[in-house]
Amino acid sequence: MKKRTVWLIVSGFMMLLLVLVSSGSAEEPKYGGTLRISWPNDPQDFDQAYKTAWLAYTLDLTNETPAGADWAKGPAGTKELTLQLHDWPPSKYLTGFALESWEYPDPTTFILHIRKGIHFHNKPPVNGRELVADDFVVSLKRMFTMPGSWLVNVATKPISYETPDKYTVVLKFDKLDASMEYRIFSTIYIVPREVVWDETGKETEALRNWKNACGTGPFMLVDYVKGSVLTFDKNPNYWQRDPLRPKNKLPYLDRIQLMIIPELSTRIAALRTGAIDYLISVPWEQTKDLDKSNPKLRKAASLQRGPNTLYMRNDIKPFSDIRVRQALSMAIDRKAMINDLYGGYAEYLMDRFHPHALGVFTPYDKLTGKAKEVLTYDPQKAKQLLAEAGYPNGFNTEILTHKAFENEPVFVASYWDKIGVRAKIDMKEWTIFNSIGYGKKYAGLMMDAGSNAVAQQTPDNSATGHYSNFSVVTDPWWDEMRKKAMGTLDEAERLGMYRQMNIYALEQSWTISLPTPHEFVYWQPWLKNFEGAQMMGTYHYWRPFTYVWLDKN
Repeated sequence: MKKRTVWLIVSGFMMLLLVLVSSGSAEEPKYGGTLRISWPNDPQDFDQAYKTAWLAYTLDLTNETPAGADWAKGPAGTKELTLQLHDWPPSKYLTGFALESWEYPDPTTFILHIRKGIHFHNKPPVNGRELVADDFVVSLKRMFTMPGSWLVNVATKPISYETPDKYTVVLKFDKLDASMEYRIFSTIYIVPREVVWDETGKETEALRNWKNACGTGPFMLVDYVKGSVLTFDKNPNYWQRDPLRPKNKLPYLDRIQLMIIPELSTRIAALRTGAIDYLISVPWEQTKDLDKSNPKLRKAASLQRGPNTLYMRNDIKPFSDIRVRQALSMAIDRKAMINDLYGGYAEYLMDRFHPHALGVFTPYDKLTGKAKEVLTYDPQKAKQLLAEAGYPNGFNTEILTHKAFENEPVFVASYWDKIGVRAKIDMKEWTIFNSIGYGKKYAGLMMDAGSNAVAQQTPDNSATGHYSNFSVVTDPWWDEMRKKAMGTLDEAERLGMYRQMNIYALEQSWTISLPTPHEFVYWQPWLKNFEGAQMMGTYHYWRPFTYVWLDKN
């Protein structure tokens, strides 16, 4: 019987290492204070069963997912994980939140062991009771059945839910889908049964009202002024202790105020004046002035969730010819693009899998053969390939784009013009662009940001018929490898398959990966135990604030 058990018990060696990391810091944690952060939009809901979690984003402070990236292995700890702590890293970098551990006695069975002694917020109707298996089952079932849940159309759903005792949930599937570990553990927030269902199992929609927010998370939502501010107070009964300082109960902060500030310029002004303590997604263009005006601010560069990408209609000529696709890629001087468009602040390659896909991604300087050749500037070879494909004089085409990508298509078109490819820029309003893109109705090429931050989902982007297959790829080898990888329980074996798929996709040039500019995270010098971590799972922007403290002295 093949079995993998993830027991989240820190070994003696790791405990010693963490103590050394902790004792090496001269700064002692301080309790209290209000952290002020900002976001451009109000939450669109407070229940992810109706709107996805990145729209119901307050759940990241009030509730918890089953598991996720381990803070102790991130920038503030052993530094094994990078700034964004990854959406779903390999198992050795994971820790349980609502779960103590989990195991797979066979490929189609998940056994979830709930952490004992975790309590919901002490407010009616839950009144601080303990989290139990029924809450887990209800939380999971809703996400697999409610129309507003993103999992409804993409997940392999459990065929049964069993609760042999109050701390154990057994999920049965009709087939192995390795992506379900990530989809369940990293994206589903656990909610109390009596808030979301009545006695008959009917939806109450109560959680959609912010006043009913209730979870086991480190903070409680206590006030909301639409268009202005969300206020979260410390959960005095939160279960977790600081993994780097095990004697310390979390969270350190008394309060978090999340300011709704739509304009980036206003958010930056708030950072300059100290009105907010932290700001994410600062464009590289803003860094020079910000560093000059506020030299004491701390900052860190980070990667976007996906690469700047030119999609091509692989189902129509001339892009159905691999030689044309490779020629267009080789005709672009990416180094010049990094310097001319992004002031040197950009990543050369973030495709096909994301750099955060540990054990899968291969950086440009480590590539060999055709995969590297098609990503290297060589206009003469590009002309040769076009001629071989029957286009010695090039051809006319269009690049569909939107306001967020005004400059990149112009830059690319200027290089393609040198090999005879004349590209017209078709700028559309976002909603129209989005409709054309998802309908795969663009005429030639489409410029947008890709989505490959999660290795388990990245193969979908080129799967035949998949909604995210914007380049309309049909490749039997890819489809078979995707199916095989998703049906492989052994993690090392599955990562090896992903590596093969990564190189293969680069060689095929179904899309053209462009340099992707860095973003920056800034924070005030008084925000401590923080090294720029941006999230601890899929869109878990706020979870790092469980572990930080303020020291304005």
